Amino acid sequence: MKANMIKHTTLIALGLMTAAHAADLRIYPGFSEIRENVQVGDKYSLTLPLEQYGLILPGSLTLEGVDVLTQTSQQVLNSLEGQKVLVKKGTELVEAEVVRANDLLLKDLKTGRYFYADPRDIEYLTLPEQPALRVDFLLSKGGNATLSYLTQGISWSPRYNLNLSDNGHTFNAWADIRNNTGRKITVDRTELFGGDVNLQQDYYPRPMAAPVTAGMMDKAAANEVIAQGESGGLYRYDLSQPFTLEVGGTYTLPFVKPQTKVTSFVSATSYFYPQNTEGNLSRMYKFTSTEFLPRGTVTVREDGRIVGQAQIPDLTANKETQLNLGQDADVSFKREVKTVSQSDSKAVFNVTLTLKNNKKRAVQAQFKDMLNGKFEIKGNVKSTTEGVLVEPKLNAGEKRTYSYTITQIYK
Repeated sequence: MKANMIKHTTLIALGLMTAAHAADLRIYPGFSEIRENVQVGDKYSLTLPLEQYGLILPGSLTLEGVDVLTQTSQQVLNSLEGQKVLVKKGTELVEAEVVRANDLLLKDLKTGRYFYADPRDIEYLTLPEQPALRVDFLLSKGGNATLSYLTQGISWSPRYNLNLSDNGHTFNAWADIRNNTGRKITVDRTELFGGDVNLQQDYYPRPMAAPVTAGMMDKAAANEVIAQGESGGLYRYDLSQPFTLEVGGTYTLPFVKPQTKVTSFVSATSYFYPQNTEGNLSRMYKFTSTEFLPRGTVTVREDGRIVGQAQIPDLTANKETQLNLGQDADVSFKREVKTVSQSDSKAVFNVTLTLKNNKKRAVQAQFKDMLNGKFEIKGNVKSTTEGVLVEPKLNAGEKRTYSYTITQIYK
């Protein structure tokens, strides 16, 4: 029994490496819950390398399904202490004994004197163990249990490709699952979650490892993401088959396939003040999906060429969002302002707005002049609760001018 316990503990410490002890994963944006079925006695221990333990969110390591009386953790003393090593001093090797492993305090076996050594100058006679932490559970009785913890070592994120042409557009979604635990992990069952998850503690996401593509799969074994709908404000997606996350690897598979609607336009938003101003309009797309889309990066191409990237928030089905790809050098605005009168109670301004399209094709344009407080607008523009709005379709090479009066009321 003791040998089996040691064997099981070692498998945990090595990162769930075998199919017999594969994990179930619930992967949220930025962190994951790892769950594994374990057989325990009245005592259960596992040892984790400190690097792997450091990725576990504090307080999340638990045993479920059994009555836990106490749970303690302690750093495992390094097995090097008391052992003999060889240390380079100039051109000779000196025999020494490791007194303290954490700061490499050594004792010269010939002189009996103590000294500190550079790790690069030490030759080991046995393979050094990794610093580790042991967690011990004392249980009222043994049985089947679930080992569960939250880790930053595994995360997922969606990414999207939007391709536009004269014939319409296509939209593709991909799910990237990243393994930064430093261990190879075999996964039995996987759930991906989209939405906003708040954890009531501070933690800092670790930088992502350089992507390493998972091994090629046979078509018959190809994995599939299956949408399971919404629960508690989160959207769940199940993977259809087990898979393996390689060390430092990224496992990528096709994600959702919604129907999407895309409308391109150019736009500028200005906040009114009584001075002349000019600038360029930005390249924009109105985007709508028939399914919920978790927040992620959209890469946009027109006629096969990348025109930019944009972020979408967690996007509710059939709710419009706007993708901003940066300024368009060919479409500009110029706003000229003249003060007609000004007093303590109100100010009156005459405004001339010019929009110009230097492209050899027509564009749908939008310009907003935002105002604060109480105001009145008169002229050949649309007045909204926010200010001035014009939405012309500008033909190739067209320049269009609008004149309007703004009265700002202070009392």
